[in-house]
Formats: sequence, C-alpha cells, structure tokens
Amino acid sequence: MDFRNYYYIPVNFYETPEMTLIDHEPNGDAATVLVLALAKIHTRSVTENDDGTFTIVTDDGAFTDAEVMEMLSSFGYRATHAKYTRALAVVARFPPFGYLAYSDEERDAKTPEGYR
Repeated sequence: MDFRNYYYIPVNFYETPEMTLIDHEPNGDAATVLVLALAKIHTRSVTENDDGTFTIVTDDGAFTDAEVMEMLSSFGYRATHAKYTRALAVVARFPPFGYLAYSDEERDAKTPEGYR
C-alpha cells in the first residue's frame, strides 16, 4: 500500500469535542500525534480487544495494532511499543475519526455545524 498521498485533516481538528477530551488525558500529546498519524492511513475506528490488542479499521480493511505500527513506522511515526499502546487505549475511548475526512464531500458531510 502506498501511503504518501493519504493525509487530510480539517483545520478545526483540534477543536473537536473528542480532541478536547484527548488533550486532558495523561497521554494526550502522544494520542494526538497518533491520531494524526492514523489519519494518514484513513482510519475509521480503533477498538480495544479483550486480550489488550487493538483492531484498527481503515478504508483498506481491518489491521492489528502490530501491522498498523509497522505501517506508521514506514513513514516516520516513531514510538515505543508501550507508548503506542497507551496512546491507542486513549484513542479507542475517544475516537475522533468521525471528524477526519478524506475528501471535500466527506468533510462537508461529517463536520458538524460550528466546526467548519
């Protein structure tokens, strides 16, 4: 998969309710950086599994956390496994992906009034 062209984040991303919550988490900074990185691979949801792993659903399918960390590392995201896991746990609780859009049409459809 070629991820070089994946990346669209609305300017108001940091003002979304989910990102406000993430910012107040103990690992908020790491989680924010991770969300920006996950947007590069068109992430739609992050789910924490019962065994402590995560499932990341993207436009290209569902991936394990290990697969996604390998993808993100390929284009410069660097984090220890422990820091990455803690950040994923925060993101799984406050998924901001409803506000991440990958086309003008999606952005217009997903961005609530007042966040344009």
